[in-house]
Amino acid sequence: MIGALAMVREFVKESEVFKRERLVNLKVLPYVLSKMWVAVLLALYQALVYTTIHNLAFNMPGGVTEFLLMYVTLALATLAGMTLGLLASAVSPNANSAPLLVILLIVPQIVLGGALIAVPPAVSTPMSARWGFEALVAISGAGSDVAADACWQLPEEERNALSLEQKEAMGCSCMGLAALDQASCDFPSVGQFDDPALHELAPADPTQWQIARTTAVSKAESLINRFNDDFGWAFVNKESPSAYRSKLLTAWGAQAGIIVILFGLTLAAMARKRQK
Repeated sequence: MIGALAMVREFVKESEVFKRERLVNLKVLPYVLSKMWVAVLLALYQALVYTTIHNLAFNMPGGVTEFLLMYVTLALATLAGMTLGLLASAVSPNANSAPLLVILLIVPQIVLGGALIAVPPAVSTPMSARWGFEALVAISGAGSDVAADACWQLPEEERNALSLEQKEAMGCSCMGLAALDQASCDFPSVGQFDDPALHELAPADPTQWQIARTTAVSKAESLINRFNDDFGWAFVNKESPSAYRSKLLTAWGAQAGIIVILFGLTLAAMARKRQK
């Protein structure tokens, strides 16, 4: 959003100059590139500032490596937004309509990006925001233990039929009592259901103890299942270098591809404007 709004007036504010200069020897590609390289520099700067401030204000997961990976992701997301703003500026008939047009282009990115609400992958795939969100989820490690747990890859009917004892025997790392253990299943908010009393070897009231354990596990698994159903496509096992690398490269490649497409559409829009 910041990137798009920053570049939304770059072409439309110079429309008269562009029309005059194109009568001489102004070419479309160098003119658009003169705006694009500025957008690249601003994207690198804005992403660095945001990532640094966020890192200082919050306990971001990981270390230097995760910081750099998040920086690259945000830089690509910002540049995609700026390219979207340049496209809006290129097709806008006047300066007054440019902000309205860029809002129309940004809203689908926010709503259909897959972060706010669950949408089918086919709908979110063309949105650069979806790929930025997917990369950030992968880098943060949210859902990493779920993606690594083979038990969560089973069909829902089979998962529901498993008892606590069967889940433990199968070595489920993020299902059953293991879901309550942060060392085994580091999933956001699941730890709230854990209680030291659930792990007692000789409980005073075995019946109530068993009910409490089953209830706690059920709540934890329901929470994980809800997010896994809606956002499981963004989860990746960080302990698997090949899967983790593939996820990030795919997300970054998609963002870069969308930037190239938007740049091409901007060139086409400016070339068409040049012919008028």
